[in-house]
Amino acid sequence: MLECPEKSITICGKNGCTSQAIYECSDCDNPAPLCENCLVDCHRSLPLHRPMKWNGMYYERESLAKLGIVWYLGYAGMQCPYVNEGRGIQELTVLDITGVHTISVGFCQCSKGPEPAEQLLLVKLFPATVLRPQTAFSFRALKLFHMVHLTAHTTVWDFIGAMHRLSNCLDFKALHGTYKQFNFVQRQWRIIRAWCQSGRTTIDGPKTDIPLAMPCVSCPMPKVNIPPNWDCDPDR
Repeated sequence: MLECPEKSITICGKNGCTSQAIYECSDCDNPAPLCENCLVDCHRSLPLHRPMKWNGMYYERESLAKLGIVWYLGYAGMQCPYVNEGRGIQELTVLDITGVHTISVGFCQCSKGPEPAEQLLLVKLFPATVLRPQTAFSFRALKLFHMVHLTAHTTVWDFIGAMHRLSNCLDFKALHGTYKQFNFVQRQWRIIRAWCQSGRTTIDGPKTDIPLAMPCVSCPMPKVNIPPNWDCDPDR
């Protein structure tokens, strides 16, 4: 709703800063106008937020990656000393519940460090591929789709279309590629969730058969919700 500030932009909303405020964040709970330096400082650990830049007439979308924010993986948000080796800082497309984002990512390049796909999983991003991932989907987006698919029968195509429209209502060229990747990943996600719910803890084959069906709490189950001598009850 707020396409322009309530009054002419003056100074940054951060305490102690007197720079001109030309940015606002669409995802922050307190979207006070900020200058560029304060916006970058406040969003170093929030790379999926959507900043807006005042151009003199209205707010236009800006990218945190263009402002120099890099999401460093493998060192709890700190920069790996070997991050510039190999492919260096990379561009990553992330689908989140707020839309599709293009961010800058710095993978850990240590010789004994985890693989890039594992580093993404550790920060709750599901990579579209194991080798050299360039697209990832947040766990929140996968959980949201699973829920709306079960309750509202939302298809993958409709969900991906809605996420793209949150980012850009006019650009549909990237929709087809994201659709194929998300359709594949959400199937993997459902299988992994079923494994977790059934008690499977590793990707190796289980020693015994593990049922993937959820138990019914209303059905009588020995040693669970009926007395141990149930078979001796004359009214059973």
